[in-house]
Amino acid sequence: MITINNEIDAANVKLVKEDGTGVEIIPTSEALSMAEERGEDLICISNSGDIPVVKIEDYNKYMYNLKRKAKDKQKKQKSCDTKEIVISDVIAEHDLDVKAKHIDKMLNDGDKVLLTIRYKGRAVKFIDEGPDKLYHLAEKVTAPYKIEKKPKINGNTVSMMISAKN
Repeated sequence: MITINNEIDAANVKLVKEDGTGVEIIPTSEALSMAEERGEDLICISNSGDIPVVKIEDYNKYMYNLKRKAKDKQKKQKSCDTKEIVISDVIAEHDLDVKAKHIDKMLNDGDKVLLTIRYKGRAVKFIDEGPDKLYHLAEKVTAPYKIEKKPKINGNTVSMMISAKN
């Protein structure tokens, strides 16, 4: 909650200069009268110390700028999704090439890719070959990547995680 004008209940305040270069400690009543002369508000921007830090500015303009900065900050955040590519244990070489192209596109979009091989039925006895097949698939990827999680056997699946190299 932002306190403004008469809601500030401290004897003295640190007033931020107009150009933002420094602060000066003055009585709250003097800061309020300065704000009223300009037709603006006295806004408390930090109340963490023993003396609150205040600024003379229009309250609506201050709130608008805060919301705009928060929106810009949210836009700059990059979301990273995890996509999964599932292959079978008896996949053909051409199909691996096609999957590698899909992985390239996902990595270029900034997503992490979980490569998974699912073994069914009697094929589970060949599960030890899974990590080698995943490395073979990863070698076909042309986009720069790094291995985040090495191949791991978990039940009847083998999976590894790769992400774009920054």
